[in-house]
Amino acid sequence: MVSFRYHLVSLAAALLALAVGIVVGTTSLAAEPLAGKVPAATVPAVTDTSGEDLAQRVQTRLLRNALPGERILLLLAPDAPAGAARTVVAALKSAGSTVTAQVRILPTLLDASGEPTVNGVVSGTAPATLQLPASGAIARAGALLAASLVTSAQGAEVTGTAQQKVLGGFTGGSLLAVDGPLPTARATLVLLLSGPARGPSLATLAAAFQARVGTVVAATPASARGRGVVATLRGLSTGASDVDALGTATGLLGVVLALGEQASGGAGHYGTGPGATGPVPDHG
Repeated sequence: MVSFRYHLVSLAAALLALAVGIVVGTTSLAAEPLAGKVPAATVPAVTDTSGEDLAQRVQTRLLRNALPGERILLLLAPDAPAGAARTVVAALKSAGSTVTAQVRILPTLLDASGEPTVNGVVSGTAPATLQLPASGAIARAGALLAASLVTSAQGAEVTGTAQQKVLGGFTGGSLLAVDGPLPTARATLVLLLSGPARGPSLATLAAAFQARVGTVVAATPASARGRGVVATLRGLSTGASDVDALGTATGLLGVVLALGEQASGGAGHYGTGPGATGPVPDHG
């Protein structure tokens, strides 16, 4: 049976897409006037806040209990916008989920200069029975972290003292910083918040988590271009979802709905940048 919430989410997605389309179309008309055939005064004034206003109006209703019982691992890239985590955590709680840990990814884990440190930590902490990728420092580190922090039927889990050894190695090696105590509950979904920098490295890390559980990457609009993490993911086939509107009401709605979509086995690319299929997922 199709729920009322399904119709509400679908309608909101359509209206958000329409609002964005009107903004883009109006901007194009303003940039290319029709040589006297359409007076400038007859073009309606539409601002780029149309979609934002709508997202703010429907946000409370759509977020409520959107992720019941889910456990979210929150990863923060070095250039994640200040204050983004606080806003996102509040939305996740409204959606009925809990955050298992808030983990800051440090530059050493992502930059080429830190590769010797990463390889040393992985080699020194990974259980001998755990199968990791044969090569790639970030890919191997991501696989080890995923085995230690999320729950999945895909591969063995690192638990107990072995888990504490891994997490202690990553924090002690200045690869990660955990805000608060080391996590004990294992996550069912992963959310990575980022800015535009270090896109390929972050995409590799996200892919490692996606191999075990549903993963969403939410980043600022600039990340959808060049070597940004969203642009990189949209050029790959990892199965991870992405949102290129972090810091906006539309983006916050997209993040929560994209996590719900991942929990149901779906994936997509959301926002307004190149390669986005829509502002938010169009079903609930």
